[in-house]
Amino acid sequence: MIIQDNLKLGVKASKNATLALVFLVFLKGAVGIYSGSTVLLADAVYTSLEFLPL
Repeated sequence: MIIQDNLKLGVKASKNATLALVFLVFLKGAVGIYSGSTVLLADAVYTSLEFLPL
C-alpha cells in the first residue's frame, strides 16, 4: 500500500511540475512579445522544446 501511495504522489508532483513549466513558457513568451526581447522569446522556445519527449 505504501508503494502505491508513493507512486500517486510522484504522479501528482510530475503533473504539477509540467504545469509550472507550461506556465513559465507562456509567461516568458508573453513578456518577450510585450517587451520586444528576442532573448526571452528564444528562451521560451527553448524551454518549450523540453516537452518534445513527452
